[in-house]
Amino acid sequence: MEENLENIISQIIHDDPSVLGVMIVDNTGLCLTKWGKIEESMAGYIYSIAHRAESILPEHVPEEVIPTIIVETEKVQVFYT
Repeated sequence: MEENLENIISQIIHDDPSVLGVMIVDNTGLCLTKWGKIEESMAGYIYSIAHRAESILPEHVPEEVIPTIIVETEKVQVFYT
């Protein structure tokens, strides 16, 4: 499983070289793997944000649809998917 997660991170970085950090969390908020400038202690917050975003999706949205949250400041954009 860990190799599969590393492949996912590699693909994200390959698709967008401007990415500074990636974290994959499970459905309890536990960090499964991370890369770059992101603290492991953020896993619970990331899960909470993604879970809240998912809860506002309409019921008819296919299960494979994953919400993306964008937090933007003057200096950085953070995407939670």
